[in-house]
Amino acid sequence: MRNLRVKGLFAVAAAALVALLCAGCATQGDGVAQGVAQPTPSSASTFVQEHYNFNTPDFLMADDDIFTYEKLEEGKIPLVVGKTGTVDLQAVNDRFEELYPQYQLIPQVIVGGVDNKALANKLAAGCAPDVLVSAYDQLLTDDLSDLFVDLSGHPSADGYLLSSLQSFTEGGSLYYLPGPSAAYGIVYNKTMFDEHGWSVPKTYDEFVELCARIEQETNGEVDAFNPNAKYPGVFCDPVEAFAYSEVLGDIADASWLSAFKSGEATFAGHMEPLFEAFGKLVERGVVVDADWSQSSTKRMNDFVAGKIAMINLPRLLDEKDISFEASIMPYPGATEGADYLVSLPSYALSCPKQAIAPSTEKQKAIDDYLTFLGSPEAQELFVGESALFPSVKGLSSDTAKQAASDEARPAVQQGRIFQRENFSGNVTPPLAAVISEQCRAMVNGQVDAAGACLAVDAYCEAWRAGQLEQEEPAIAQVVEDMTTLEVAEYVCDKMRDTSGADVALIPVNGSLRSIISPLFVGDVTANTVTDLKLRGLVTTDRLLTVDMTGTQLRECLDHPRDGSDGEDMNCVFAFSGLRATVAPWMPLGQRYRDVTLADGSELDPHATYNVAFWAGTVTPEHAKDAQPASDEEFVPWLTAAIEADGELAPANDARRTLVWE
Repeated sequence: MRNLRVKGLFAVAAAALVALLCAGCATQGDGVAQGVAQPTPSSASTFVQEHYNFNTPDFLMADDDIFTYEKLEEGKIPLVVGKTGTVDLQAVNDRFEELYPQYQLIPQVIVGGVDNKALANKLAAGCAPDVLVSAYDQLLTDDLSDLFVDLSGHPSADGYLLSSLQSFTEGGSLYYLPGPSAAYGIVYNKTMFDEHGWSVPKTYDEFVELCARIEQETNGEVDAFNPNAKYPGVFCDPVEAFAYSEVLGDIADASWLSAFKSGEATFAGHMEPLFEAFGKLVERGVVVDADWSQSSTKRMNDFVAGKIAMINLPRLLDEKDISFEASIMPYPGATEGADYLVSLPSYALSCPKQAIAPSTEKQKAIDDYLTFLGSPEAQELFVGESALFPSVKGLSSDTAKQAASDEARPAVQQGRIFQRENFSGNVTPPLAAVISEQCRAMVNGQVDAAGACLAVDAYCEAWRAGQLEQEEPAIAQVVEDMTTLEVAEYVCDKMRDTSGADVALIPVNGSLRSIISPLFVGDVTANTVTDLKLRGLVTTDRLLTVDMTGTQLRECLDHPRDGSDGEDMNCVFAFSGLRATVAPWMPLGQRYRDVTLADGSELDPHATYNVAFWAGTVTPEHAKDAQPASDEEFVPWLTAAIEADGELAPANDARRTLVWE
């Protein structure tokens, strides 16, 4: 085992889109949590104890991993704030550090993974941040008492609106504290609508006809509506909303829902209208099978480029990112006046249990952060000018009502806002994934509405009988724990194996297109590899190679990119084929020192080196004339490489030396 080196919304502006947001630790006296069952050090591996004990700054300065690119300030207590999804708390965090100068926040991007299993496995191993801020569609729902501290007794919980806490309360326990809620619907290209003379539909049938008209009048060059089918939770927002008034909108429906969650009712005989409504989009060819494989990034880029007329992405869009006017409409229903908006908490705040229980000063930092995020000041900062509904007491929702678009305002004022139902109860599992699967089966002509309902019921029965708990087959084994940096170095080695390149580069712990996950001893499954995918890659992105001079390669190291045409990412490249001293806390452009080839020989500034990288991770200037080195996308490529190796372990070579100064 390696030793650690220790060195003492609903958000719509009147003029343009400001669209969508993606989603007991009580103390006494000394600030130590009372009655909180934290794991003991012996319950976590030595690796976890060494690498995920954030009680002191020393553990953020490892010789084999990089947790932060911001230099730790002497005398400050570091507070590691993990984040899943696209939640932006920058303004809130900046204010927290102003009010509490004794703390330094350390942001950590965490992958949720397939069905959020990567996040669950990481927390279960004790590899937990001090505080976790989760997008709503990446919340864990199982084994919460084992993974999180019960916050029902925390003083900050008293400041939240009871209505905002109800959906997060489980058996009297509270494991999540919700952020402000967005009430959102369909974001559409208003400029395009005006140019073509298209009107906002008042009923669902009008919506279906509009979709068909859009695709016909644009000769198929514009997709009318893309429901983000790759992501079941987001996809189910419109699916439920279109039929909400028919299946979930009244007291009788509420009685059915209660009975269903108790195992006393079935989908069949009640939920057919939901699938029948979706079937109308299928019949007109609006939704196609390819929608289930398109990434959010690709879909958003297409919307911004005018290739999609309407989307339902729960994520904030900045006005500067679009060249047209956009607005928001409610999801139309069966009849006029039955249109609805979907309410979605912008984030959920939790306190994961630690492999090593927080120290007194660290627990005080956690408590202060929870308290601040539950304050009106913090929520006002997060909301800004957008139309979010607060989740804490002492704030008005008038701004949210007034900022709604003209199309959405009646639904807001009349309270036609609902939170998507996941159907999870004591004897029923969350159903977004299986509903999405059945909708896809309808697209492919494999089932009708009645059959889809029967399939959902069969799924619930199988879940109750424990028949769905099947272990994934292993394709390889991790034989020694690997830090995130070591995983990135392994991927670089595989990139060189595939391409034959002299050097391979991949960003590590950046915002996008980066390796951001460690690997622990045990099985590697297909889902494990999927969880390693570089966020932001699209289906057309490939492993590339290009010739660079030594001078160009040295310049390239200083400019990691996230796939956009914007600024450099605040991170470093992991590498293969080189040796270097890396100083992560220095400014970009000053992080690499003593760069040589892997054998220690000189990196000749005039010689030519073949360099492998994934599309979008280096600057366009350095990627000029790049050629594909593989026909495969990232996940199948890496799956094959790992399966061929059979066993994974750190390289344990001398390729990089980390210095913290």
